[in-house]
Amino acid sequence: MYSAPASSSSDTAERHLEQRGFTQISTRAVYPARTEFPAGQEFFGASWITCPDRVERAYRSYMTLPLTTDRLVIRDWTADDAEAAYQIYGSSDVTHWLTPAMDRVADEAAMRSVLQAWQEAQPNLIPPRGRWAVELRSDGRVVGGLGIRLLPPYREDLELSWQLRPEEWGHGYATEAARALVEWAFSQDGTDELFAVARPSNSRAIATAERIGMSWVGETTKYYELRLQVYRIRRGDVV
Repeated sequence: MYSAPASSSSDTAERHLEQRGFTQISTRAVYPARTEFPAGQEFFGASWITCPDRVERAYRSYMTLPLTTDRLVIRDWTADDAEAAYQIYGSSDVTHWLTPAMDRVADEAAMRSVLQAWQEAQPNLIPPRGRWAVELRSDGRVVGGLGIRLLPPYREDLELSWQLRPEEWGHGYATEAARALVEWAFSQDGTDELFAVARPSNSRAIATAERIGMSWVGETTKYYELRLQVYRIRRGDVV
């Protein structure tokens, strides 16, 4: 993964962006329009590692969860979460905005299969990659999901993503959960920056990225064959 100094000047930061493939057009940094999609991309970003020497490291960091905040618990998904997860990933109001573009999960049985795949993959993912449920501390209800995965096509940049049940929008849960996950991610070796991507019309996601502390760095068609706004947060941005 590329690592840039947290205290870069504006000029130096622009050079780093150019080295990553950005171009500057009317003060807007734009990624190159390369749209290859990685072979073997699995549903909702589930993937496996095949390097035995890194499994132990993955397992140790995996065991640092769950995370808790004032109102939330961030924990691993289980198959028993299928009903609650279906209220998220079975909602067209949620899946309409997902990247990559995809249809909603058809039913609870399909959702259970997805969760089982996530469960099997989770212990083997190199931190900070993974997918987690977000539940309320007050009553244990699952209200959302979080993820960190590698962005296509080059699988070098880490993407932070969040999804909430539509009826839970507007309470600040996504911001609270994502901030906690960002802090945990930056405690992992080699994690220096995280990205988030959003469709230009997804004002909720853009506002959440900004509340998390992410900065806009450009517009791209590089990821998922979609025109997306790109936000970034670096280790040095987290106080």
